[in-house]
Amino acid sequence: MHFITHGRLRAISLFMAALLASVGFVAFGPPTSAQAADGGYPWSGATAVPGGTYEWGYTSCPTNDTGCMAATDIGTDGNKYGLADPWGYYIRNCTSWVASKLAANGFNASGYGNAATWGTRATTAGYTVDSTPSAGAVAWFPAYAADAGGNVGVTGHVAYVESASGSTANISEYNYGGTGMYHTRSITASSAEQVQYIHFITVSGGGSSPPLPSGASPIENGGFNGSTAHWSASGTANLAYYTAASGTGTNPYEGSGYAATNASQSGDSISETNVATVSPGDTWCASAEVVTVGNATGGSGILVIWLMGGSTNDSSTYTFSNLPGNNSWQSVKTCVTATTNQSYVKVQFYPTPGGPTIGVDAVDVHQTLSANGGFNSGMDYWNAQPGTNYVAYAAADNTGTNPYEGYRFGATNTATTGGSIYQNLPHTIAVGDTFCVSAEVVTVGNTTGGAGTLAIWLTGGTTNDSSTFAFSNLPGGNNWQPAKTCVTATVAQSNIRVQFYPAVNGPTVGVDALDVHASIIQNGGFNVDSSHWSATGGLNYMQYSNYGSTLPYEGTGFEVIQASSSSDSLVETRSWAFGVGDTFCASAEVITPGGGSGASGTLAIWLLGANGTENSTYSFSNLPGGNNWTKIKTCVMATVAESSGTIRVQFYPTPGGAPVGIDAVDVH
Repeated sequence: MHFITHGRLRAISLFMAALLASVGFVAFGPPTSAQAADGGYPWSGATAVPGGTYEWGYTSCPTNDTGCMAATDIGTDGNKYGLADPWGYYIRNCTSWVASKLAANGFNASGYGNAATWGTRATTAGYTVDSTPSAGAVAWFPAYAADAGGNVGVTGHVAYVESASGSTANISEYNYGGTGMYHTRSITASSAEQVQYIHFITVSGGGSSPPLPSGASPIENGGFNGSTAHWSASGTANLAYYTAASGTGTNPYEGSGYAATNASQSGDSISETNVATVSPGDTWCASAEVVTVGNATGGSGILVIWLMGGSTNDSSTYTFSNLPGNNSWQSVKTCVTATTNQSYVKVQFYPTPGGPTIGVDAVDVHQTLSANGGFNSGMDYWNAQPGTNYVAYAAADNTGTNPYEGYRFGATNTATTGGSIYQNLPHTIAVGDTFCVSAEVVTVGNTTGGAGTLAIWLTGGTTNDSSTFAFSNLPGGNNWQPAKTCVTATVAQSNIRVQFYPAVNGPTVGVDALDVHASIIQNGGFNVDSSHWSATGGLNYMQYSNYGSTLPYEGTGFEVIQASSSSDSLVETRSWAFGVGDTFCASAEVITPGGGSGASGTLAIWLLGANGTENSTYSFSNLPGGNNWTKIKTCVMATVAESSGTIRVQFYPTPGGAPVGIDAVDVH
């Protein structure tokens, strides 16, 4: 509850051009220590100062506390202790905890004094202070305020509102009762009569979690499995439907068909538009597979996602060129963040005028839970741990690296162990809920060797859940590489955190097209076991942390399956309601585990119900071994509505063939 008046937050410096080749990496470490024990507070390990009162500190300051020695005290043991956090508050006191929580959401709370003065200083600064709790607000107890039958004392008390419902606030706090420890509780107007709430920031959800996306893509028939229905062509653009039997030399990427388009004039395109409710800050991503149709090469064009219907349109693009032909499909992706309320989502492909025909398949558009994952709005919504640099670059900055998509990309490096950039996404999360994060990463500039870890955390419960994807030896220039990891909640949680840890003192890492979403399928990362999955027939299946020379694609485990008959499969089924036109996509990483190669099989996604059955498949073969994981994907559209339907994802390994490794299964 103490405050050091001369403590300051050191500004995080931005990159200089020379830094691009010199700053980089450290070994991966958790963003914080265990949530159950310390709430994720960075300095929970500070030692109680012998003879001190409400004083905890360090004789040797940690690198993530740049203000440690802004206030000091000599303990009765004769040692000098640094007591301050980067915002000028005493470590392990209530003010320090709240300042760290506000900083995680982009607000600098330096200068508000002892807890007793926070409310009056906030009012003077123009912030709202009232009796209405909301997520992200500060619960403020003035000096000697009544609190559940007692008084908080002359210095007052502050806590952070994790969530709120009506007049009830669920708060987290430090040093409640003078313990210097993490503590959570619920308070109401009757249990804490004099508490007020300071509204420095607004956290997404405002006390109840924003609704998760339904799981269905608003773009219908993105798999083109029966026709090009729901799609239209403008101007001179041609739109055709092909199957493997069409004899073009190109087979569908997945399912039974794909779309093909070309144009003779600039601005001509194929597109689909559908209704969606879009609020400012909402982020949507579009992805697809593209190819030059036939034996030719050189197909090119632009993928665009639009948010429309508001006072101005929002859009983002991915430009592709020199596409290979035949069946060498390539992945493309772009994400856009709404700047205003919108009412439509549109996805559009512009083939280069006069260029070769391009094939399009597996189009997927969905709302992501993250904000500004395309970094087109700079580093808005992102935060950095102390000692970590972060900045957004455009092509015009001449770094040697252009954005993967859109107009900018994020770049980060660190000289501090545990240094990272991150974003918190408050949500109500039930046991079994699964979330996946994906992104594109690269070494910024003309150097190589970028490395680090992409992590997704579920926090706020009795223990954290997390999963990671470690990347290393990244190429430079514009050779972006995909990264993805999925996590399943083992306990109820209240927050999703996505986090990038660049390696300490390594090259600068570029990040773009970040996407966080809920997966319909549970435990698609197989990080603990094979729960939620079952076998048909006589399938052999087991979860491994390693299998010969093969390690998990992401997280701590993966599944290995092997079949002896065509009835053998690995399956998971979820109850799900869907309407006509709803489209769902299933993706995964597959491999021949161990030192061999040649594994093959089929991934299928099914929509099942009383009114009919739809499915789509992706057949894979000649899979490499070692750690050369291969991405697969297939999409299916509902042609009938089911109020009590089910979604099933199923893997059929080839009978008698090599075992198949599976990881990062994701359905949305």
